[in-house]
Amino acid sequence: MNRFSLLLCAGLLSACAGLDVEEYSELEEGDRAAILKLDEKLNSLHFEIATMVQQGNCDTDFQCRSLPVGEKPCGGPRYYYPYSVSSMNNSVLMGKVTEYGRLDKERNIKLNADVSNCVAVRDPGARCVARKCMAQ
Repeated sequence: MNRFSLLLCAGLLSACAGLDVEEYSELEEGDRAAILKLDEKLNSLHFEIATMVQQGNCDTDFQCRSLPVGEKPCGGPRYYYPYSVSSMNNSVLMGKVTEYGRLDKERNIKLNADVSNCVAVRDPGARCVARKCMAQ
């Protein structure tokens, strides 16, 4: 994965999953520690997922899918990643995505995050470009 992709992934994660530190100050100390621990796990899983999907190769559009990741408080995924079904261990990837969704939901509950912007994130689809799956 190139440096730009890593920076993009980090930016997406902080935009999607993180709150301002000032917003954490309103939480009880134990809750704040629990949220920070969840954030750390989510960041780590996000990086693992991003790394895995970047490593996949494709030969045709048929080998590409879009993967919903995370869970917004009012429903639906936080974002989608394009990935290849042909060149990686998809059961490991799906396990990481499932764990990310579970932790994201737990974080929403701990924050009493009943609402988000509630804008549905459209599945962009995926296609094969230069042997990599890309969002359409």
